[in-house]
Amino acid sequence: MKKRMLIVLASLLLAVGSAYAQSSRLVADIPFDFMVGNKVFPAGEYTVSPIGNDGLALALQNSDAKSVQIIMPNRCLSAQPQQESKLVFNTYGEHRYLSQIWNEASDQGRELRMSSREKEEAQVAQADHLVILAKLSRVR
Repeated sequence: MKKRMLIVLASLLLAVGSAYAQSSRLVADIPFDFMVGNKVFPAGEYTVSPIGNDGLALALQNSDAKSVQIIMPNRCLSAQPQQESKLVFNTYGEHRYLSQIWNEASDQGRELRMSSREKEEAQVAQADHLVILAKLSRVR
């Protein structure tokens, strides 16, 4: 009986955490140009918002709404919940690629697939990781 209660409680906690992550957005000031897939985004303030009920797709939009991209990242896991919301970039020389998106207090993040261009650069040089902290806010 106790085991069944623990399973029910764990399921509820996962559902609440998942709903929270899907109804929140990240806002970050990115001080450099970067790439998502083969598209270049200029430096500026960006919002990452979930799209749809399942939150599998994300919208990446800069504050002037001129650069928008729908992305379909994979889920990734961390051994510990994140202490801060952040965007992680892979850096090869002067080129930066958005790689991961993490919400604070969650051990589940989102990881973007490497573009063919990034794969080519990764074969030549090892990536440095650059972290930009983001503000977590509720979607209205």
